[in-house]
Amino acid sequence: MKNMMMRHDQPFSRADLPRRGRTGFSLVEVIIVVMILSVLSGLIIPRMVGIASSKERLVVMTAADLLSAFAYRDSIASGSAAIEYNGGSRSLMLLGARGGTKENEPLTWQKDPLAPTVRLPEHMNLRALADDELLPETSWSITARNDGTRPTIQFQISGKKIEANVSLPRWAQSPYVVESDALFRPNLPDAIDLDATGQGRDTW
Repeated sequence: MKNMMMRHDQPFSRADLPRRGRTGFSLVEVIIVVMILSVLSGLIIPRMVGIASSKERLVVMTAADLLSAFAYRDSIASGSAAIEYNGGSRSLMLLGARGGTKENEPLTWQKDPLAPTVRLPEHMNLRALADDELLPETSWSITARNDGTRPTIQFQISGKKIEANVSLPRWAQSPYVVESDALFRPNLPDAIDLDATGQGRDTW
């Protein structure tokens, strides 16, 4: 009992009191967290935007590759190539002609397995023009003519990050791709009729 009385008589300090749990963060901790979140957002958000624009640019370049394949196939055999758009699947594909060489043999069109297929995401839009005539948004096809000519084809592709114009003039073997924010826009030369200018028999 004496020892207990002596223990109660000893002086005590605030350190001897039971500590309560912390109920919040200090101002310095809040500032540090905000700074860390700002740095992370500055690193992640531009990368996410870059990924989105890269996917849209891939669609544009695939459409350009499709037009290149169309021009190449038409240069080998006139009238044997066509581009078809399916509004249900939102896809562009290259078709090749089969048959039709013999009498009463029907001409059939089949998908070219070597040409890329363009698949448009839901957030991207396509406006197609043939000889400056707007094609329907549902489904359409563009066919090269048997006389060796083909229409001028334009694809106006727009997404959330980029807008581009992919055009294939009737005389060109490769398309021109111009994005809306491009500083340089190529000036396409006009087609020249060599027969009309008297140069049809000249070597070139």
